[in-house]
Amino acid sequence: MKNYVAKPQVGFTEAIQKNFSNLTNFTGRARRSEFWWNVLVWFILSITVSFALSSLPAINTVCGIIIMMCFLAVTARRLQDSGHSAIWVYINFICVIALTLYLQFSGVQEDLLAVQQSGDPDKTLQIALSYFMSPLYLIPVTIGTITGIPTVIFCFMDSVFVANKYGESPKYVIEGE
Repeated sequence: MKNYVAKPQVGFTEAIQKNFSNLTNFTGRARRSEFWWNVLVWFILSITVSFALSSLPAINTVCGIIIMMCFLAVTARRLQDSGHSAIWVYINFICVIALTLYLQFSGVQEDLLAVQQSGDPDKTLQIALSYFMSPLYLIPVTIGTITGIPTVIFCFMDSVFVANKYGESPKYVIEGE
């Protein structure tokens, strides 16, 4: 039986460099440390861009989608490293895009703002329910939740020791090699 040993964790700088050099690479595998350092960067970047562009909703939406797309490849590689298909994150991404487009173009934000300014809380609830009970909202939220929870769980899982159909393990090597 072969003994496998783990390589040292990927540091912050190395993880970010790997991600930026592989923004369009959906094949292969990514270690947990590489993935989670990138989660931190993309989370901070998302909040910063959202705050800076809050007065420009259309540009804010486009920037948010671009940021998600940059994060998509490393998430796909992370799922593959733990032995799972990247289809989980692709479905989730489609649901997020559908929700973003719905909220951007349905008029919900404008209607809720107008009703809130009128000061009628019953009307605010009625408007909110009319939009958020729509199948155009409920279906992607449901599917996104169903695919999102396993995606997060899979991203926490350890690397598969041996080569899998996505490539060699970026973490484990056979002791002495």
